[in-house]
Amino acid sequence: MKKQALTAALLSALLLTAIAGAFTVDSAAASDYDPEIAVSSPIEGKTYTINNIKLQFTVHLNQTGVLDLGYYRINYYLDGKALGVPLEPNVVSGDITMKVANGDHIVEILAQAEYFYSHFPPGPWWYSSQVVVRFAVDSGVGPGVSIHGLEEYKTNEVSLHVIVDVPGVGVSYSLDGQRSVSVPDSELDKYDEGYLCSVAFVNLTDGAHTLAGYATDSLGYTGVAEKAFTVNTAVSQPEPDGSQPEPGDLEPEPDPSSTAILIAVAVAVLPTVIVITGLLAYFKKRQKMKPLN
Repeated sequence: MKKQALTAALLSALLLTAIAGAFTVDSAAASDYDPEIAVSSPIEGKTYTINNIKLQFTVHLNQTGVLDLGYYRINYYLDGKALGVPLEPNVVSGDITMKVANGDHIVEILAQAEYFYSHFPPGPWWYSSQVVVRFAVDSGVGPGVSIHGLEEYKTNEVSLHVIVDVPGVGVSYSLDGQRSVSVPDSELDKYDEGYLCSVAFVNLTDGAHTLAGYATDSLGYTGVAEKAFTVNTAVSQPEPDGSQPEPGDLEPEPDPSSTAILIAVAVAVLPTVIVITGLLAYFKKRQKMKPLN
């Protein structure tokens, strides 16, 4: 009985080994399944004179080996940060415009592919490849800067937005020529037109003010923008409940001509009233003095 069990175990092991040999990929052949990434732009080591750089690449995946291709994905990064959203699964090419600042940059493309063996359960196996391209930009001009806000504020608490068009630059601002304040990268949020930071001021005096925004890249080029605005708190104050009175709720102003007419009538009638009052008092007194029969 023991011999039969041992024989069955040996046969199972041999069978598994034979099947495994049909789908096992040795270390030398494993590279046959690594995705092949070809980057046509940007070009390694090139210095560009524009800030809009194309990222163009294709990925070739092996679909002729003993393993079957399943799911695959492609991610791409600029200077270590994800550049937008990853490509949709099973997309094998990219054509993306990058807005980059002056200076040195690194683009990384990572492709990952899943393979499995359709005739046997083990798997899946993942293979990946990465390509790094180094390039530089020197456009000769500083980053684009803009400031968004109102022309006039009816409060002394003011909020504006400084926007730069490229990432990776030093941002600062100054109010009315005072010492500039630096903005940490963590306070820059992605925005449709670039990267935005909110700037708030309290207790501003009434009158004219100017906010200046600065962005400096790694080559020392600086972009500048200014925004003039006024603070005017000398406006009608709201009622205690915080609402403005409706026009119909206000008491009408007295008409001067009507007041003059009322005074004239009162002056004209007053003597008659006095005479009538005197006569009534006289007759009332005589009635009280009449003797009894």
